[in-house]
Amino acid sequence: MSSSVPPTPAPLEELRVKSDRRLVQALLMTISFPAAFFAAVDLLGIRPGETSFASRVFIRVLSLAVPLGGLWLVRRSHTREALSRSTFLVALFSVPVLVTVLLQQHRGSTIVLAAYLMVLGVMYGALPNSLLRQVGPPLLLSAFLSWARVWWLNGSSDGGMAADLVVLAFLNIIGVVAVRRRLALQDRVSESWQMEAEARERERAAIHSAHLATQELRALRGIIPICASCKQVRTDAGEWQQIEQYVREHSDANFSHGVCPSCATRLYGEFMPTAPADGVKAGDL
Repeated sequence: MSSSVPPTPAPLEELRVKSDRRLVQALLMTISFPAAFFAAVDLLGIRPGETSFASRVFIRVLSLAVPLGGLWLVRRSHTREALSRSTFLVALFSVPVLVTVLLQQHRGSTIVLAAYLMVLGVMYGALPNSLLRQVGPPLLLSAFLSWARVWWLNGSSDGGMAADLVVLAFLNIIGVVAVRRRLALQDRVSESWQMEAEARERERAAIHSAHLATQELRALRGIIPICASCKQVRTDAGEWQQIEQYVREHSDANFSHGVCPSCATRLYGEFMPTAPADGVKAGDL
């Protein structure tokens, strides 16, 4: 994958981990039921005096232990790395179990590989992981199956050997391509989420900048044309306004009227025997 792909956002990664964990758990639980059934049927149908009893018991117990142990590991995997490691171990340990079960057949047996091919499909499609961890176990299993098909099951005299090998090869090719496409799609989704998060962050920054700009515009700055006589202010549109109205419209300030000492003496001097020391409010007169 390209190194320029941004990291997966935390909410999306958490959603993926939960979805993948539920998928793997459902798969392992589904496998556990037939494994337990065949183990019980096989063990009940074999007499302890037979020479293959011990090895068959070992294989059946191991085939049941892999999905149950994997289920235990996956239930405790709450991060991507932990789930990846658990899934890889389940797939990896299933390879020797499947090979051992296959080698239980007598040399030259006519057993077909349909069930094992289905397992390969499950490994590629239902055990989501990184590229190397997901394709490694099925490729390893495919190598053992190819060897067994050529040198153990029917040898070169079986007419179906070529068909099995061709199907095996095509299944692996399709599986690797599917895994790569899935990972590429995940990277594109992660990139889209990251771009959306960055767009939302830029939008919040733009709103904050606009708010600051609005506050900046509300502050009176520069040269304000004002009448030297009546003190009206000329607006940008060329109109003349009272200075109180202009300040209210162009700032967050307001006015509370009063009378300064000089004006109080000039206007109301006959009512005031002495000049007031401080400004007098209009309501005080």
